[in-house]
Formats: sequence, C-alpha cells, structure tokens
Amino acid sequence: MITLLSLYFIIAHISDRYLCHTRSDGSPAYPYFLERQFNIEKKDFSFRSGRWILRGSRYHFGPGPYRGVLIFFEGIGSGRNAYTKTICLFAKQGYLVYAFDYTGCMESEGPYIYGMGQVVNDQKAFFDWLDHDPAAQGYERYVVGHSWGGYAALIASNPVYKVKRVVSISGFNRVSDEYKALVPQLRPGIFLLLTKIYLWVRLGKSGNLAASDVLKKSNCPVLYIQGDQDKMVPLAAGRLSLEKDLHGQKNVAYLNLPGRGHQCFLSIKSEDYINELWEKKLTSPDGPIGLKMDLEKAGEENTELLQTIFDFLAV
Repeated sequence: MITLLSLYFIIAHISDRYLCHTRSDGSPAYPYFLERQFNIEKKDFSFRSGRWILRGSRYHFGPGPYRGVLIFFEGIGSGRNAYTKTICLFAKQGYLVYAFDYTGCMESEGPYIYGMGQVVNDQKAFFDWLDHDPAAQGYERYVVGHSWGGYAALIASNPVYKVKRVVSISGFNRVSDEYKALVPQLRPGIFLLLTKIYLWVRLGKSGNLAASDVLKKSNCPVLYIQGDQDKMVPLAAGRLSLEKDLHGQKNVAYLNLPGRGHQCFLSIKSEDYINELWEKKLTSPDGPIGLKMDLEKAGEENTELLQTIFDFLAV
C-alpha cells in the first residue's frame, strides 16, 4: 500500500508539472494573424466556467444571415489566436464562428489548465451560455476542433448540445491515452491505472471521459481526420482507439492522411517549416539569436483538406 501511494504521488507530481499546474499561454516568439487581414469582423464575449471567466470572440463576414453557427475548439499552446486564419476561412464560408480560450489559457482566467479534461467542463459552460446568446438563436450548430480541440469536438457530439455535424482533426479519444503519449513514464500497466485514478480525483468524471462513450449515444455525423505520422496524438490515442471502441459505428467516418503529421490542416510546406522551427528551439532561450517565425510560411493552409471539411459541413 505504501508503495502504491508513493507511485500515485509520483504520478500526480509528473502530471501536475507537465499537464496541470501550468497555463497554456503560448510564447512571445509566436506571431499571429489578425482577423482584419481577412476582412473579418470580430466581437468579443465572455462567460463563466466554475470560478473563472473565459473569454472568446465571434467572427463573421458581412451582416448575415449566416449559414449556421460554427464553434471552433482550439488546441493546446496558444489559444484561439493561433487559429485566426483557419477561423476566418470558416467565416468566409458564411458561418458565424465562435471560439474561446479554455480555463488557464491565453485571455481566460485560471491559474492553470487543471488537466486536459477541464475542456469538458468549459464546453458545458459555453453551450449553456450559447443557448441564451441572442446572436446564435435560430442557427444550426456545427463544430470543428484540432488536437485538444479535436477531443472537445468529439465530446460536443453529445445530443444535449444540439450540434448538426462535427469535424475532429487530430483529436484523442481519452485523456489517459494522450497522457501516455506526452508523459512516457506513465505507460506501464500499474502507472496507467494510477494515472486514471489521479484523473478522476482531479476532475471527477470529466477527468478522463472517453469521447467514444459520448459518440455511442449520438447520431451526429462526425468526420475524424488524422495524419498517420502524427507524433503529438499517436494513432493509438486517436483513430485506432476510436475505431476499436466504436466498432464501425455508421455516423463516424475516418479520413487517414498518409505522410502527414499533427498539423495536417496546414500545407506540407508549412508543417515542415513549423517542425523545423521547433527543432531549432524557437520558443526556448537556447534558440539561435534572431530566429523568427515567418507567419505567411507557417500559415499556408491545406486547401484540399479544408475543402473536404467545407463539403462535409455543407451536406
């Protein structure tokens, strides 16, 4: 028993250090697109999730009416600002796009992110607020998300949120699956079991909610997209885990992108360029003096994939 308790506290320390007791605020080394570069208008909003005020924005092109409300869920690292160009491309398709920063991320309150399962709580608070937002009334709802946001997108298939279609890009199925990928020390059997216990202690049911369990109770059409060279969310934590749990559930379609990595919504050139900057330690004090990100080179979209997503949402 003492040994198990010791292991549990070691796991809690590792998890808190890497994935819970930290904010997700990006880096001054990252430049960001601005919505006005794409002739998109933005209006900010806020709502409360538990103790904290979360901040987001609506993005739109023209006065409306709109094709629908599209909620974009961000990945970890830089908040919604990191996805401004992608968000604007959806707004150009005629959607009223909503995006917000989770607890402990960028413009939102919170001393840290509390764990990747916190997005389940933040999402519920957001949809509760959206139900009463005058700007969203009368529109069908669509959801797109990437990485951590890809997980949130899958959870948003919950019928209570009244979402018509979902696109998950590089999302994981369970938080514990992703923990295994990000913290290799947690992979052995007993360590994984204790990790699951830790996630439950930290956030209750939200701590390690399986997206597949939500999808089993949903008829919402879902398109899951992943590159087979994804190292941030390995196939075992993403597509393979979902396929195993869902056993060919007909409302979920899978799109495998051969040779692509985690940022598969970008062009190959842009993803390679970003990976090169990370290898050169762009965000580290140890990086070369004068190293900067060329935003145009880093932000070239995968036009073919985006068209596939546009077409899926438009059905």
